[in-house]
Amino acid sequence: MPKTPSFDEWYNALCRALLREGQVFTPVHGIRNEVVTVDDRRIVLRSEAPQSVRAGTVRSFSRRRLKDFFERRTSFIDSLEPALDELARAELARRRRLPRRTRTVFAEGAPRQVVMTRAERSAAARRAALERYGPRCQVCGFEFDEFYGYAVSQCYFEVHHARPLRLTPEGTLTRVDELVVVCANCHRMIHRRRTPRDWRQLKAIVEARRAKRR
Repeated sequence: MPKTPSFDEWYNALCRALLREGQVFTPVHGIRNEVVTVDDRRIVLRSEAPQSVRAGTVRSFSRRRLKDFFERRTSFIDSLEPALDELARAELARRRRLPRRTRTVFAEGAPRQVVMTRAERSAAARRAALERYGPRCQVCGFEFDEFYGYAVSQCYFEVHHARPLRLTPEGTLTRVDELVVVCANCHRMIHRRRTPRDWRQLKAIVEARRAKRR
């Protein structure tokens, strides 16, 4: 008989399940919900609802609200709480089924052919962004040259398009002020969601977390 999970175990399982679902959660009633934020304080979902409900609705579930639901099983107007509970408990059950001893050797390297269409990037636009902003991450301030030394990094940096190229028609002109110089870590975090996060929002998150540690 599995033990009753604590709220912390339940909440952590819910966060893991939402992130593993590829940032998209579709409960039984069929409304597709894109994960906007998942952290230790809050879960925010953007609902792509049928025409009968206003599309793009943002629903926020604070940790306190979910704890109230978990402990009292109160019913909110929003019907997502039971669906989130089901998702969390399915994740807990899945983890219980995982073998205690996991494999340590894996077969890899088999050839796999992948066909994809990639939007063309401009090397000149990349150079212009570096000239304007310098090789420093505009989100976290990291500098590859300073940390690794120029002999290793050789002025390495990445450029993020604030306006996603995949959403723009072919031949679109890109302005330098639409480009953002970022480190590899921050670039990955911007694109962690299906819809890229605004780089200014990520910068605010980084600065807030730094302020907490002071």
